[in-house]
Amino acid sequence: MVRNFLLSNSSLDLIVPISFLAYCKYVVYNVFNKMCCKDYLYNTKGIPMNSIGEETKNALDKILLAYKIQPVGWGYIDCITIKENVYGFIKSLTELDIKVTDITWWCHCAIGGNKETGCPHGGGGPMSKYFDGWFSEMYQIPNVKIKVNNEIIPYVFNEWPNTKEYLPCLIPAFWLDVPDDWRNTIDCI
Repeated sequence: MVRNFLLSNSSLDLIVPISFLAYCKYVVYNVFNKMCCKDYLYNTKGIPMNSIGEETKNALDKILLAYKIQPVGWGYIDCITIKENVYGFIKSLTELDIKVTDITWWCHCAIGGNKETGCPHGGGGPMSKYFDGWFSEMYQIPNVKIKVNNEIIPYVFNEWPNTKEYLPCLIPAFWLDVPDDWRNTIDCI
């Protein structure tokens, strides 16, 4: 089966066929992940996800967009957050009763590097969807384990800057304690 889509190129409109494989990929990603899986999702207490869980997930996705949070991959691990948005993001997560389990660190690399801080650092990573440059994972810095969300703000803004690993270009990424089956919608924007 070949589907046709209308593509516009300035004043010239073309009907472009796409392959069956591309159509299948579209269906699997957009239909299966968003519709079929929702009946099998569970919340963090092991209870099957119902409309309340779905509302929480939808609210979480809206928070990610509002605070320009960029998860790495499809889930909610390594949600990269610029420093200016940390407080609002953590406050919103706490209001949703979503716990942060870990903090990792990423170098926010500007195009051309940053000579003052020696950027880029780390092992590479995704281009930023919201800001200039890209993020590079600082895999050599161990994860910081978090017991409760109210530990995060004092750590990020008071304790972290006094550590030997601190560099001004490093920004936090948060691991969220949500069901493994949850998929963020950030890749859809």
